[in-house]
Amino acid sequence: MKSPVLIIDDDVELCVELAEALEANNMSADTAHTGTDGFNRCMSRKYDAVILDIKLPDMSGIEVFKKIRSSRKEQKIIIITASTVQIKLEGKESDLDLVRKQADAFLAKPFAIPALINLLIQ
Repeated sequence: MKSPVLIIDDDVELCVELAEALEANNMSADTAHTGTDGFNRCMSRKYDAVILDIKLPDMSGIEVFKKIRSSRKEQKIIIITASTVQIKLEGKESDLDLVRKQADAFLAKPFAIPALINLLIQ
């Protein structure tokens, strides 16, 4: 059996929707709703991929991304975000550029779930 996918997003409804879509495609999912919980889960077991939101309640997804990359350089990470404009307004454009270069994929919300599934299968 393949390792599960970790979904790190504070939107509980989206996490449920994504987990159901993954299960319908013979994948399993774990979820975390804070950056701290997501990072700790990622360090405690192997995941085929991490789906990571940029906006989290306790730390930015960019910070979580950097922490995961520093510990697990080969971890597949797909970034999802509601607004790249909002990130630029917060003065994090250079961090966003770093994430875009180093992430395995970058999807703007709303995104088509089949497109995300295809990224996970690749």
